[in-house]
Amino acid sequence: MYVASFESPYCSYGTNKSHMVVFSVVIPTYNRAELLPRSIESVLGQTFNDFELIVVDDGSTDSTKEVVKSYEDNRIVYIKHSENWNGSAARNTGIKNSQGKYIAFLDSDDEWHPEKLELQFSQLQDRPDNWVANYCGTETRRNSKVVKVVSNWLSHDAKYEGQEDIIKGLLTLSGFVHGGSTLAARRSVVESIGGFDESFDRHQDIEFTIRLAKEGKIGYINQDLVTLYESSRPSAETSTKARKRLFETFEQEIKCLEAQGHEIRKYHHFVLARYFLAEGKIRPGWDHLQKSKPANLRQIMGFGLDLARCVKNIAHRDNR
Repeated sequence: MYVASFESPYCSYGTNKSHMVVFSVVIPTYNRAELLPRSIESVLGQTFNDFELIVVDDGSTDSTKEVVKSYEDNRIVYIKHSENWNGSAARNTGIKNSQGKYIAFLDSDDEWHPEKLELQFSQLQDRPDNWVANYCGTETRRNSKVVKVVSNWLSHDAKYEGQEDIIKGLLTLSGFVHGGSTLAARRSVVESIGGFDESFDRHQDIEFTIRLAKEGKIGYINQDLVTLYESSRPSAETSTKARKRLFETFEQEIKCLEAQGHEIRKYHHFVLARYFLAEGKIRPGWDHLQKSKPANLRQIMGFGLDLARCVKNIAHRDNR
């Protein structure tokens, strides 16, 4: 295993380049020592084994380094930031220190199915160069049985290919690529768009995937090849700021889609209404709800679950 330490994500240190690989797999992580082995082992267990695995430790204060060092595999590269920047910066460090023809991303709390890289490589090889990336289906492990049933019944995974449909699906909330764990892309294109936008604290995978789709077509593999694990939802305030940043970045694309009848801002107001109400914040939740419209049946079902959370949070406050 190769180890490097970074004073900042922008420093450039050499890595072990004795062998040009097909895939560079980038796992950004921060204080997830207990979960990280699941992700690492899902990469090491791939049926396609011509890869390097770059684990970028974004300033962890737990035993992340010791966890990575416990794997005696010369395909693993460990890089540590001296302080916590963000997931986008960590991914960019991985990109800058990678050597593969293709770059694949995996969040440190998710895991891949064994044939993921093999199937993605096969499709990328079979298609012309204007197909710049591909992604796959996912399954999600839920903590709540009710949420699990609703989610399985009303899947919101994107199943689109191409360019315009990918962008439309992400902005209209009609489908998610889950780019942080599903995407594999041509290295040349990832470099040409400058990697991830480090000004995005949230929705960085959506922003990155949209820019990627502007450069060429994105393929889809209709198999669940990634297991996502439910994580805590960002606060309503954090989500509000993140969506504002997303709207500012893709203002022209949103205007174009709204001219076609897609009420994008209303869809996102509905999500924010759910988030505020779930936290028991009635006033801002109601304000967003008045400006909103659900994008699909899944959102309506989710609204019901968030109303239940609202009642629970208010009752908890009243009992204190």
